Amino acid sequence: MQPIETAWRRNLATLWTAQVVSLLGWTLTFNFYPFFFRSIGVDDPARAAFWTGVSAWMFGLGLFVMGPIWGFLADRRGRKLNVLRATFIGGLVLLPVGFATQIWQIVVLRLIVGMAHGLDWATNGLIAATTPRAKLPLAFGIITTSLFAGSIFGPLLGGLVIDRWGMGVAFVVSGAAFIAGGALVWAFVHERFERPAAPTRNPIEDIVQVARMPGIWRLLVMLVALHSTLLLTSPVIAPLVSELHTGGNDGTATGLAFMANSIGMVVSSLASGWLSARLGLKRVFLAGSIATAVVYIAPFAAQNVVQFVLAFGLAGLVQGGLINALNGLIAMSAPAGKQGTVFGAAQAAIAVAVAVGPLVGGTLALWSGLRGPFALVIASFAVVTFVAWRLLQAPRPETATAEPEPMPAPSPVAPAPVTPRVA
Repeated sequence: MQPIETAWRRNLATLWTAQVVSLLGWTLTFNFYPFFFRSIGVDDPARAAFWTGVSAWMFGLGLFVMGPIWGFLADRRGRKLNVLRATFIGGLVLLPVGFATQIWQIVVLRLIVGMAHGLDWATNGLIAATTPRAKLPLAFGIITTSLFAGSIFGPLLGGLVIDRWGMGVAFVVSGAAFIAGGALVWAFVHERFERPAAPTRNPIEDIVQVARMPGIWRLLVMLVALHSTLLLTSPVIAPLVSELHTGGNDGTATGLAFMANSIGMVVSSLASGWLSARLGLKRVFLAGSIATAVVYIAPFAAQNVVQFVLAFGLAGLVQGGLINALNGLIAMSAPAGKQGTVFGAAQAAIAVAVAVGPLVGGTLALWSGLRGPFALVIASFAVVTFVAWRLLQAPRPETATAEPEPMPAPSPVAPAPVTPRVA
């Protein structure tokens, strides 16, 4: 058996690779649902954005219902098993989605996909449980780059596949990528899991107890506020790019926009790790929240597809660091032995955001046009900044059950979905 100093590094390297492969597959299709609805007869871009929001609400409902349960079971049965569940089952349920022919079929299938998925938070729980505490900031900084690296080429590849072969092939490739990532985890990740004594509470009670910890619930509220705001624009990006782009191959043009955004996220996640070591995670988060409100003016005002691609890339330069800082705070707050439950609760919070943000954005597009959600993001981040400032001022009592080891200043720390990507 490998010593822990070697094992955690091997686990981290394998999980990084598995997430790159899986999220490459996830982003092949995640951002293209408006085109999917258009292909089955929803011709109005605003209506396509609306149904994308409705289907995202169902996806978020699935995540919300099952996320905390998966997290609880991970603490009882093993975090590696939870990652395997998210990859193998998550990959299988993606396969039939691309062959839906009715709106209701897409909506129902997205509910099932949401119930099966949650790879990023399952991975976070496994890393938090198998990495030495002093190495957690570094480990989360590294795993963040996998989230964004997997998202750089996925949208462009997805756009090319959809333009040439259609959504059915794209979903088959997407599901196969998840299964391939799961095979890597099964073969190379090792967890020294010691099954705890029989629980004295049921899973819901355990989740509620963790979520009510002062340091945890504040962060969960911030997760909902941050990701629901960022996801307001997700249903309208593809239709807006299509509207601005007059040369055909709308899928490829949309893929380029998301690729630019992901590149910006990679740069900003690395930069925020460096800044966090010097300024602290809280200050980095607050500064990023203010910056996001400012930079979203650029995609709102874009007049052609080139301007939009560049502006959306600029937005990524602040989004990645913002998400990174918040997830770093969550990782540092998870009590020993409860990492799976904490990250399961975090997945539930993200699920609320996934359900609310796109639905509100898609509905707003029906009323105000495709640029309306961008204006709402700009206004909403003033509220997000204020909420974060108030919640982060409150002192956080120690949540661990044992005396914590002294923590070094954080190095690169990292997040979860979203664009937000909730794979």
